[in-house]
Amino acid sequence: MKTLIVHTDVTTDPKLVWRAKPDDPGRPRLLRLCLRLRSETAPPGDRVLIIAQDAPAPLEGYPVPGIDGGYVARHGVQLHDAMLVVAQLFPRIERVVAYAADFHRKVIEQAAADAGLPWPFSKELWWCAMRNATDLVRVPREAPGGGYAFPKMTVAYEHFSGQPLNLPADPIAAGHATLRAIEVIARGIQEHRSL
Repeated sequence: MKTLIVHTDVTTDPKLVWRAKPDDPGRPRLLRLCLRLRSETAPPGDRVLIIAQDAPAPLEGYPVPGIDGGYVARHGVQLHDAMLVVAQLFPRIERVVAYAADFHRKVIEQAAADAGLPWPFSKELWWCAMRNATDLVRVPREAPGGGYAFPKMTVAYEHFSGQPLNLPADPIAAGHATLRAIEVIARGIQEHRSL
């Protein structure tokens, strides 16, 4: 099975992805796009892309540690070029895995629209590692009715790997490490479910 592991980061408060209108100039924009293509027959292929911004936000507007205006200027690619990478992967993908898949799907959907490209992935292809980890990691929910809260990625990674998640300081290296962490979580969930 050909699987695409995805992680995205945005320019402002991630909660605004759901609240801001598409024509709002202050809405979150795709800032970092992390992709890992997995198949049974080939080693993983990773891409971590920093997206150039049309109107750079002030330095404190970048929520990803290590990414500031200078970093974007040195490493940034145009949004349209980054989304073409996603579009080229589309015909080969049988599943898309993400931690908090609804969020990352929405970010990529908005980025594709901003780039003038059609939305590449059907909702049915997406598999959420966060939702699937909830009953296995079992973080108590502090709300009426109890149950379990969605675990943070760091908590889920530690649960399945037995080690803390330490991300490198460099944003591109941290993107690669995040993709590996999501893969460890997904593998841990699948191994548990197959028992």
